[in-house]
Amino acid sequence: ADAKHIYILTDNHEKGSNCHAIVDHLADYISARFPQSQVQICRGSDPLVDFLRLSYSNTTICSASTFCFFAALANNGTAHFPVTKLIAKPENNSLYGSHFHWIPHAQVMNAVHLRPWHLIFFELEGRTITAEDLEGQLVQGRGRSVFYVRNQSRHQFNSGDVFEALHFEWGNVWHIDDNTINSIPMGADLDYNSIV
Repeated sequence: ADAKHIYILTDNHEKGSNCHAIVDHLADYISARFPQSQVQICRGSDPLVDFLRLSYSNTTICSASTFCFFAALANNGTAHFPVTKLIAKPENNSLYGSHFHWIPHAQVMNAVHLRPWHLIFFELEGRTITAEDLEGQLVQGRGRSVFYVRNQSRHQFNSGDVFEALHFEWGNVWHIDDNTINSIPMGADLDYNSIV
């Protein structure tokens, strides 16, 4: 909380890309919560300089990255790394040193409300997903049913085969809360003959 400088180290993504925008939003998000700190984005810096920043900072918080992992191991301050399949979490937590802390799996991988990944914009901007945001989108709540939102109504697919036959992609399904889904009136089910 008393950090004077907070660095966000990232690749040099093309301006206007989603990754570039997410990093900008992340910087705004951090700045709002740590107004006393100077937040600086370092895009595409020299890898050695980035490694040294990560190794010598008072606190290093990594994404799922082997580059950051090894810098975090070398860090004498405090390091945080997410539990993912990328790096095996040992049963003995002291294996990597008392400075090394794992970010629990649930906080990282089970953030269903951030699937697909671009939903992080809503989180970073503090916005609630509304019915208007869902127009033309595929949505799913806690159940198995997937709906297509069209003309302010939600339309359920008769089967997974129908979903694929209509050329939809599973990776485009928005995972949102049931209350938001239930606030949208039901429309006719979608079958092989539906025009979407």
